[in-house]
Amino acid sequence: FLGVLVGTWIICTYAFNFGLRLARNIYSEKMKYVECPTWENSRSDILLSISIGGATAFFVGTDTSYRPEENFLMNLVGIH
Repeated sequence: FLGVLVGTWIICTYAFNFGLRLARNIYSEKMKYVECPTWENSRSDILLSISIGGATAFFVGTDTSYRPEENFLMNLVGIH
């Protein structure tokens, strides 16, 4: 269970960050409210991506049928 949780966290973090950076590159020239990619907003983008990845990973803990003996989140966020 821990491997699935960590793997989900890492993959979702990278996927979300990739989408954010790609959108900044594509839409910053066409939309005036989308800021161009910079070092400053890359730091805030990665922190947002880590948060989204973590939330997605903890969502895995709501599935009480997947390895219930290893799911340490079952009593906290598990849907019974």
